[in-house]
Amino acid sequence: MEDVGEDVDTEAVEKAVHRAKIRLQSRSPFFGTLCYFAEFRVTTEVPTAATNWKNVEVNPWFADQLNPAQLDALLLHEVLHAALLHVKRRGARDPYQWNVAADIVVNGIIDKQEGLELPPGPMRSSDLEDKRVEEIYMLLDDPEYEHLRELAEKWRDLLEGEGDLESEWRN
Repeated sequence: MEDVGEDVDTEAVEKAVHRAKIRLQSRSPFFGTLCYFAEFRVTTEVPTAATNWKNVEVNPWFADQLNPAQLDALLLHEVLHAALLHVKRRGARDPYQWNVAADIVVNGIIDKQEGLELPPGPMRSSDLEDKRVEEIYMLLDDPEYEHLRELAEKWRDLLEGEGDLESEWRN
């Protein structure tokens, strides 16, 4: 267990993640089973949550702000990236723009599931979410989707240390 200070009870977040995996299993055996193929770790090393297709890392401050339906959606979001091989399929493409495209697909799938609620500020584009990630990635160069490219740049800044979401979660 990682020490993240007095503001968040990491052990409680780890238990909440475990309960979320159980809820996903009972809600949807398919999605729940996907969760059991990943190793989950609560850590401050990621701003929200992330996967490398084998492991899922969850930020305790971010997870602590979510209700159970949102935490379930967050875990499913990460395991869907793994199940759909988004990390492996990226290849040499821009990782931030690829993540925007992949998030649109994954969040579209989650939005259609009964009893799940996407956390605040999800990457959504209802006109694109039924397309393949590769198609969305190419469409992001279209001026019509400039706002999505801007979101990719915002994530780039955050992940390269120029943004600060943690202070927002702690307020």
